[in-house]
Amino acid sequence: MGLDAVPSVFRDAGYVVHTIQEVFGNGPVPDVEWIQYAGERDMLAICKDDRIRYNYLEWDAIHRTGLRVLCLGDKQIGIADMTSRFRAALIHLPGLVRAPGPWVFGVHAHGRVQRMTLNQMPRKLPE
Repeated sequence: MGLDAVPSVFRDAGYVVHTIQEVFGNGPVPDVEWIQYAGERDMLAICKDDRIRYNYLEWDAIHRTGLRVLCLGDKQIGIADMTSRFRAALIHLPGLVRAPGPWVFGVHAHGRVQRMTLNQMPRKLPE
């Protein structure tokens, strides 16, 4: 299993997937940039790390664009566990894709999906 394993879960289920590498190339992409890109195009973002909801700039981009995010709350798990969780959570996807954003849902073991807190603005970083 490689980096294409998680996108394949969604592609195999019939969803159109655009990875960050496909859109932006192989270089690093700031989270705010891909968040804005996905939000402006009414995409559902799939990510590994739920910390984006704690960073002021990323939180602001999620709210401004109405982005909907499905993420793993545990970034320490391996690819096999990631694909297993996302595959089990596919049953929830039709309802989630219709729900207006902004929101972040975490995917837990056995495909359990839980809405994550997003309504309180994190502290702004010092300038």
